[in-house]
Amino acid sequence: MIRILTGEYCVWECPRDQAVELDLGCGKGSFLVALAKRYPQRWLVGADVMLGRLRRAARKCREAGVGNAELLRVEAWPLAAYHLPDACLERVHVLCPDPWPKRRHEANRLLSSEFLGRLA
Repeated sequence: MIRILTGEYCVWECPRDQAVELDLGCGKGSFLVALAKRYPQRWLVGADVMLGRLRRAARKCREAGVGNAELLRVEAWPLAAYHLPDACLERVHVLCPDPWPKRRHEANRLLSSEFLGRLA
């Protein structure tokens, strides 16, 4: 994995000694930071596709002194299907899952039985 915000290459391993939670579509990071501050014993992974949002989330993490969060620039389907090790997540938070209200947008919607199966 390449840490998009710093440009450094690393192999990210899911911590096995901590509960890991995924904030899928973390946006600007408000929920992620609040969760990380409230539960410092948990490891939080924030995932989003928008680089600007991730930069804001990183800034919020720095300003709040949060050290138990990792930010990933990745789409939800590949993350669930390929990038995460099996059984590494304790919780998944999806706050705004389907911003595609029209029927013709149905193919863009994230939450489906197929996606949830992959995530499980």
